[in-house]
Amino acid sequence: MKKSQGFTLIELIIVIIILGILAVTAAPKFIDMQGDARGALLQGVKGSIAGAMNITYAKSALQGDEKKAKGGTDAPEVDNVLTAYGYPVALSDELTEAAGFETTDFAVKIDPAGTAYVYAAGLTYGSGTLVEASECYVKYVEATSAASSDKAKVTIDVDKC
Repeated sequence: MKKSQGFTLIELIIVIIILGILAVTAAPKFIDMQGDARGALLQGVKGSIAGAMNITYAKSALQGDEKKAKGGTDAPEVDNVLTAYGYPVALSDELTEAAGFETTDFAVKIDPAGTAYVYAAGLTYGSGTLVEASECYVKYVEATSAASSDKAKVTIDVDKC
């Protein structure tokens, strides 16, 4: 009599079921890695913008432009970046130039009130309110006066990345 080699059909089905259960329980951990990566990238953008704010302000102070408002015929600028009270204005070109991030990876949405939202490229939002609802963005508010309470601010929200 020949000895059978290999697995029975029942054994194979049990192994497939066990692998399926493991895949279902482990999948959320791997799926969430994409959100963590997006959040980490936005943390890097926030750091770049914060660094650019400080460098631009220091250069503006050296030029004596830290108390000048944006606009006008003699608009203050530092290294081709328009400034308001020494900080970069909330415009897409100014932020990407000052902070040095690529617009292929990130998109910038500008609100008329002097607020810029930076979020992952490929997403489309009609307004800043919709960007805030996504809870996955960097928010830059340009300076509104030379007072320290009105200086430019950068914040981040990565709760739902």
